[in-house]
Amino acid sequence: PINRASATGRCRSTPKTRPIHQTTYFVELEGDDGGHQWAWVSVDAFTDNVALTGVPCPVCGQGALQQSLTNLNVVSNVPGLNGTSLAGNMEFWPFNYVPFNSVGVPNASDDVYDSGDSPVPNQSGIG
Repeated sequence: PINRASATGRCRSTPKTRPIHQTTYFVELEGDDGGHQWAWVSVDAFTDNVALTGVPCPVCGQGALQQSLTNLNVVSNVPGLNGTSLAGNMEFWPFNYVPFNSVGVPNASDDVYDSGDSPVPNQSGIG
């Protein structure tokens, strides 16, 4: 990982030596049945700060990452999840969250968890 918090709360990041053009994430989930689902996602750079491309860490001074994304590419073993040159919305934060569409994501609901939710800073949970 590029950025992580240790047990003592210290964060490490690799210094940026070249411009960031693209950021890539890989996520794998194991179901109760032992089956694996995975997704590989690449997206045009949304920051020039390499420390903001890792999992958000409030100890490191990182908060919520919530913004529109462009040139989103998804490769997955989940049917219907693949696509190239997509537009999307990032919601990536280290706190709990609620369904209220605080940033006005088109077609998002204030009543269900979807692509337009709101972080609740300093409230434990997983976002």
